[in-house]
Amino acid sequence: MSTILLDVTSPGSQTSQRAVFERRVQQESTRALGVLLDDVHLIARQALDAPVLIAAGQPREPFTLGAVRRLWSSFVDTVGWALVSTVGTDVTALDSPPSPTHSADGLTAAQRLGVTDPFVVSTLDRLEAIDLPAEIHTSALSVLTQDTRKVSRKQLLAALSAALDPETGRVITNITTDDGTSTEGDSWAVQAQRIARTESTALFSHFTEQEISRKNYPGKRWVSVRDNRVRHSHAEVNGTAVRVGETFIVGGYAMTGPGDPSAPYSERANCRCHLIGLGFKAARAAGIR
Repeated sequence: MSTILLDVTSPGSQTSQRAVFERRVQQESTRALGVLLDDVHLIARQALDAPVLIAAGQPREPFTLGAVRRLWSSFVDTVGWALVSTVGTDVTALDSPPSPTHSADGLTAAQRLGVTDPFVVSTLDRLEAIDLPAEIHTSALSVLTQDTRKVSRKQLLAALSAALDPETGRVITNITTDDGTSTEGDSWAVQAQRIARTESTALFSHFTEQEISRKNYPGKRWVSVRDNRVRHSHAEVNGTAVRVGETFIVGGYAMTGPGDPSAPYSERANCRCHLIGLGFKAARAAGIR
């Protein structure tokens, strides 16, 4: 199922389609996150139940970062499928979400999904490179390496469940919210939702500009949500227009549109803005010739 970009010149239509797109990607990311954390919990429990310690104070096999990263590939496949199958695009994606067994060692997410569009390939590469699996591994590892002489098995299991719960498991790190401020300790679910929103925005902008170009419209306009969570830099650029193929200056950075991956993450994370196309009359009114 694909979202057809019906009227890229209509702010209302673009706002609605952007919301539908993000909601579907968010749903798939939430589902994939639950599967990921359940699988990580299983291998962590197996490590806890293993009869032989590798060394004093060290986790038991098979709980390794490599094992978590292999599970992460299924998350990337699912979110990637939601991204490429929802936006109107010529990439060749699977007809349904990939199963956990779909991932194959030695293949990238783009290869597993049959993606060839360079922008989408780079999107999937970014998803694969995210450090969230390392953070999840570290969080669970901190439980497994506790001194069992001081902590009961029941306490360890409860701590492990809490560490890998989508809503309660947290990593302490500096992150950027929609308004550009720093916070600490967001849950795994919030972080997965941030990933989905950020990449949804980038991909929606990319394919909107492609559609604008295909219809030979001369200009594009940046549109923000215009609420109190919008970054100051994005509020400043709201309503400005440039020629198709040119860039907006946002917070001092050149961006082709909302979510442009060449911009710093502080200008991309959780962005909810989108583009609209400008026909010849609207472009002339905006000063574009």
